Amino acid sequence: YENGPTTEARNISPDTLQRIANAINSRFPIGKTELVSTDNPLTNLSGRLDWQVNPGNRVVFRQLYNTAEQDNFSRNNRNFNASVGNQNSGFRYTSNMFTTQDDNISSVLQVFSQFAKGSSNEFLFGYNHIKDERVIPVQSPEVSVQVTNLQGSTNAAATFGTEEFSPGNLLKQDIIELSNNYNMPIGAHTVTLGGRYEHTHIFNNFAQRAYGVYAFQNIDSLEKGVPLNYSYGYSNGGPIPADFNIGQFSLYAQDRWNVSNKLTVTYGLRADVPQYLDSPVQNDAIAAAFTAAGLSAVNTSTKPKSRVYWSPRIGFNWDPAGDNKNQFRGTVGVFTSPTPGILIGNAYANTGLGLVTLNCSGAATP
Repeated sequence: YENGPTTEARNISPDTLQRIANAINSRFPIGKTELVSTDNPLTNLSGRLDWQVNPGNRVVFRQLYNTAEQDNFSRNNRNFNASVGNQNSGFRYTSNMFTTQDDNISSVLQVFSQFAKGSSNEFLFGYNHIKDERVIPVQSPEVSVQVTNLQGSTNAAATFGTEEFSPGNLLKQDIIELSNNYNMPIGAHTVTLGGRYEHTHIFNNFAQRAYGVYAFQNIDSLEKGVPLNYSYGYSNGGPIPADFNIGQFSLYAQDRWNVSNKLTVTYGLRADVPQYLDSPVQNDAIAAAFTAAGLSAVNTSTKPKSRVYWSPRIGFNWDPAGDNKNQFRGTVGVFTSPTPGILIGNAYANTGLGLVTLNCSGAATP
């Protein structure tokens, strides 16, 4: 082992690694075998503008621009896996690495207003663009070869080509938010009335094995072009990416009650209504198969229905002595989280008409 920014598992002879490169014979860049340095450069920029329009109104604009990169690469001494559909690793050439690029661009506009008798209002408009993309050094199948390591074992693995989960791997999210909160003091109470709308567009392309994954029993088989098995992902007539929109309306009311200078009680109620604005692709073959079996048809185009989710909450803050030295706090309620986009996205991607996988093994594999 040679230790550096990453650990290089050099338990395979250079002659063996070179023979593998010769077998590819410039079909695509196989990559390097020396020590690899992994980087993760970051850029974080932020700006803010405050404008006092008049004594009762203030406008704030905030802008964030964040980018990050992360090189993903590792080597190990794991055994060669002969099972089709299972990823090999072992000693990786640099063609098997990928870089994750993450971008986050966020813009927020807020308007703060003060009214008579202590009332106030806060309006917010926000836009958030998030992109997570895998950048690959080569577009090729992922290839693994069983080789003999320096200890004489014949079940070591060498791997090169595009990492199987990285072809076209891209996640984009565009989120628009509108909210308004109105605060009104009434005696010992401070009442907050508000509403919020969020629109989210998600594009998630996870075309695993789209370039193919091949496993070879040994270098002789690689040179002859006779794989032990292979796996290939492709579209079955429908879109591979999950591409859909979600909207969510929210209304809420809250009261902060100063019972005394020692005890404050906060209670409120929130209602959320998520809406799924697009339907997944309908796969008639699945519906027909269930019907033929005497079961109710399963329609892949079905989406969750809109309904109201209620979230009540009550909390307290108690200062027993009133000297601001010790406080007891507690909260109980029901919390409705934002829509789990990745789970919903699975229903849009896995209809049987999007990405499907062909696995081939056995004597007739070629």
